[in-house]
Amino acid sequence: MSHEMETGRAARAAGKVWLVLVALFLLAPAVVLLGTAVTTTGYLAFPPEGFTLKWFALVLSDPAWVDSIVASTNIALIATVVAAVLAVPATLALTSPRMPGRDTIEALLTLPMLVPQIVLGVGLLQLLLVLGVGRTYPGFVLAHAILALPFVLRSVLTSLRGAPRSLELAAADLGAGPWRRFAHVTLPLMRTGLGAGCLLGFAASYVNVEVSMFLSTPALNPLPVKLLNQVAYTVDPGVSAVSTLTVALAFAAMLIVDRVAGLKAAGAPS
Repeated sequence: MSHEMETGRAARAAGKVWLVLVALFLLAPAVVLLGTAVTTTGYLAFPPEGFTLKWFALVLSDPAWVDSIVASTNIALIATVVAAVLAVPATLALTSPRMPGRDTIEALLTLPMLVPQIVLGVGLLQLLLVLGVGRTYPGFVLAHAILALPFVLRSVLTSLRGAPRSLELAAADLGAGPWRRFAHVTLPLMRTGLGAGCLLGFAASYVNVEVSMFLSTPALNPLPVKLLNQVAYTVDPGVSAVSTLTVALAFAAMLIVDRVAGLKAAGAPS
């Protein structure tokens, strides 16, 4: 028994060491990125030579960079809200035992997650041009909502399928109508999945390059496209500063969603 306990403790210790090493490996790019964003040199240098925040100041004082950051943030936020509005009723239908062809419909709704993004970008551009909203702000939002929808849908589906259906049946037996059951039973059950899915959908929209480059215009140039155009000609600490701000925004969004929806409980009924 003593030998088994020692073996177990050794395995747990080795697991913790491995976890720390993996975490350090995952964090290393962000550390390097931050280091190259605060260097005093006019080129990328790591370890940084000196310390300065002038590259952040230059980026935040440049209207072109600010406009791109604001455009990407607004598009991602609106597209995520649209995707959530579409995903919630779709999830309710897909979890209904009376819904015919559920597997086929679910596969079609998650198809944008599997199709190569270049192919999806070409297809969306042609579709939006036919609808008369190609390379416009509404068209951009619609395209990014399609990008975000599979992430929200899959996450909410996971939450509802793992939730006990007896709660809804009990509420119905107690006289609760459909809207009351949705507000007080179903919505709390899907809250965690909805929060996690919205976070993933926001990230998918915010960092997308392939679809965005087909839809961008000089007046509507989202951050990933501007970064791509920038690094095609030069790579300086300003690019690292913008990338660091993007990572910080993603981290802040994760903290907010965790606070509101509880990502630690993802996959478990609320």
